[in-house]
Amino acid sequence: MRAMQLTFGAVGPTDLEALATWFPRQHWPFHGRERVDDAWVRERAAAGYFWGAEVRSFLAFDSERAPLALLRVFDFGDVSPLVDLRVADAARGRGVGSATLGWVTSHLFESESELVRLGGYTRHDNLAMRRAFEKCGYAQEAYHRRSWPMADGTLADSVGYAALRPEAPSAHSGPAPGHSETPATARPCYQGSCLCRSVRYELVGELGDFGYCHCTSCQKASGSAHGANAPVARADFVLLAGSGTLRHFQSSPGKYRVFCANCGSPLYAYLAATPEILRVRLGTLDTPFTRAPKAHTWVSEGARWAPIDGSIPQFPEWAPREVLTQAGSKQP
Repeated sequence: MRAMQLTFGAVGPTDLEALATWFPRQHWPFHGRERVDDAWVRERAAAGYFWGAEVRSFLAFDSERAPLALLRVFDFGDVSPLVDLRVADAARGRGVGSATLGWVTSHLFESESELVRLGGYTRHDNLAMRRAFEKCGYAQEAYHRRSWPMADGTLADSVGYAALRPEAPSAHSGPAPGHSETPATARPCYQGSCLCRSVRYELVGELGDFGYCHCTSCQKASGSAHGANAPVARADFVLLAGSGTLRHFQSSPGKYRVFCANCGSPLYAYLAATPEILRVRLGTLDTPFTRAPKAHTWVSEGARWAPIDGSIPQFPEWAPREVLTQAGSKQP
């Protein structure tokens, strides 16, 4: 992929209309509200959220002056102002976040002679933001358990980073000095996408056991002889892009299959009874996945044109749990 040509500019009152248009069009999975409206933007602008004595904001633009990211720096009255980065849906996974954070970090250290450090916090599973911090010379300084409010009222872990003046500008390309892996970054990570790559995701937790399901529903949903699905905790599923193209189809009472509306790729399924578990379609993984299936299930409905060979156990309906535990399914 060719490098994007970005330009940057400070945000002020004359940008209010552009912000009021841009913000509601995006999806913010790692901020307090995933969706905001025009009124939300205007209320915060009036309250000094984007600009003011202790707040600076900057926009990143592409070559056609379309905004791709906004970085807000606040608490300038403190010894360690904090950064808050938002990247547009279509720009995620393309290096825009790191480029924006790097430019703003360099710009502020160069223009603010009294500025000693910049800090920032992110949710523990926001791997893209954590990588941006590290790439731009920010050192991990804290790991706070149950400190990040979620939309459902629960609390997630958060991570704190900071850059000191000697570490700027952002030429530092690896983890900052003193950085150590935390349980969040040490956990398995898989990346995946749909066929058209409008939807991109990461898994920051391990996938559970899986088998091949030959039921007619899985044949219809996959367009093949069987489905290959593995469970993962919803909290470990990080949607990087494409929330606006996801569609939910109730294929049977209480079971929802989620797919990309652009290309039709099935991505995952879940039950209304256990929404905290997703069953990810393994064919959408971009990261190599080498584990072997535990069983063939529902072979009583299997496609006659696709005979099953090999030594993997076969079951006419559900497999016994001692052979294969299908978390997040209707397995009895």
